Amino acid sequence: FSHSIPISASYKLFNYIDLTLSANYNERWYTYKSVKEYNPTTDRTEYRRIYGFNRVYDFSTSASLNTTLYGFFQPWKIFGDKVQMIRHRITPRVGMSFTPDFGDAMWGYYDRLNYIDRSGTARSEEYARYGDGQIFGGPGRGKSASINFGIDNNLEMKVRTKSDSTETFKKISLIDNFSLNSSYNLAADSFQLSDISASIALRLSQSFQLSLSGSFDPYLYGHTTSSSGQVQVHRVNKLRMFNGKGIGSLRGTGTSFSYTLNNQTFQKIKEAFGGKKKDKNQRDTTPQDSLGTTP
Repeated sequence: FSHSIPISASYKLFNYIDLTLSANYNERWYTYKSVKEYNPTTDRTEYRRIYGFNRVYDFSTSASLNTTLYGFFQPWKIFGDKVQMIRHRITPRVGMSFTPDFGDAMWGYYDRLNYIDRSGTARSEEYARYGDGQIFGGPGRGKSASINFGIDNNLEMKVRTKSDSTETFKKISLIDNFSLNSSYNLAADSFQLSDISASIALRLSQSFQLSLSGSFDPYLYGHTTSSSGQVQVHRVNKLRMFNGKGIGSLRGTGTSFSYTLNNQTFQKIKEAFGGKKKDKNQRDTTPQDSLGTTP
């Protein structure tokens, strides 16, 4: 059996800051646990099952804070009076998560086998008591106490439009979302800062959206030369930003795009290939499709 209990609660601080507290508890019930033993006949280590009722559980906690800031900019008159306002929405967030080291001996999920093999060599192997064919596996190893932080940005423009002598306003998205994210592991002894991830989403038209993403390594790289003259590149536990080398070096990039299809899209394609343009006053009796939003 496997049980999972997620708990979360949200609070409003000072009317502007959102606080979210959460905890996750997972428990597994197994009918056996595995013990590793050395077989001198085969000179190999083998698992032996010990049957009985076994409770295997793990948990994690987290807390996060976020708020939303707005900035407004009225452009110069070089655009005339068509552009009314530009709005910048900023959403900074910071949080902390904690997961104990379930590989510690106090939990009893991992054990160590010490033995002497056939050649007389002393050997030691660490193994998981609930990793031998258990359907839900066991708790992971390693303590984690991370501070997560990031920021989201959105940029919109309000423009004036005229149609049939009627003046209206509409919003145009300049940047759908531009985000930066990273984390800092307080429990690690080195390389505590994770890679910095950046992504931007641009809505080039009402139906077409382009997304770009990248990952940046915040640490420096050095090299050593062996006695044979071979050069080996290795990571150095020094942040680039504190050594005049920028924020990070590019690890990789990604690109994706999406296009929304609806009835209007197919109507425009039909008109482009010589179809008759439908009269505005003509009632639309075309059945709606399920590929996109209703026009």
